[in-house]
Amino acid sequence: QALHHLQVNNELVSQENKGLREALQTKKKHKQKGVPLDLQQRQEYHGGAVMWSPRKGREAEVRRTIRERQAEQEKLDKAKRKQGKEDAKIQKQLELEQRRDERERLKKEREREKAKKAAERERQKADKEAAKSSQATQELKRKAPQMSYLKKKRQKQSGGGASKVAVPEAAPSPPARTTSRGRNITLPSKFR
Repeated sequence: QALHHLQVNNELVSQENKGLREALQTKKKHKQKGVPLDLQQRQEYHGGAVMWSPRKGREAEVRRTIRERQAEQEKLDKAKRKQGKEDAKIQKQLELEQRRDERERLKKEREREKAKKAAERERQKADKEAAKSSQATQELKRKAPQMSYLKKKRQKQSGGGASKVAVPEAAPSPPARTTSRGRNITLPSKFR
């Protein structure tokens, strides 16, 4: 009796399942909207029943497929344009980044060149100063013996030993001042 009961339950469940599937299929069929065929009517149509030939039906079907293809093609074109715009945008961003990197690189290079030139100018200035100072000391060394020679000569020329007058020594003149272009600077007489 339990076996008979299980068989009946199984049969009822399978029947119910089958009915639900059929109901679902019919519901799906009703959901699909039917697109009316583009059956072109003549201008003199004033209403009433119209009989369409199979040829008109085929022509309408062809027009519908053409419209569907065109719509699909438009979708594809739109997607391609969108993708093209995205690619162009990405390309533009890459170019902007490359230009920015190039500007940064050139800026750093100019800064290095500027620092190098400044260091070179400083070195040349230091070399000039060293050369001037060594030249000035050499001139003083050359002038020193001449001054002592002149002093001795003056002492000999002055009469005897009784009237020796001490001649004030002329202080050696400092080396001539020069401008950055190398010209000598002479002070006016009222400032000497």
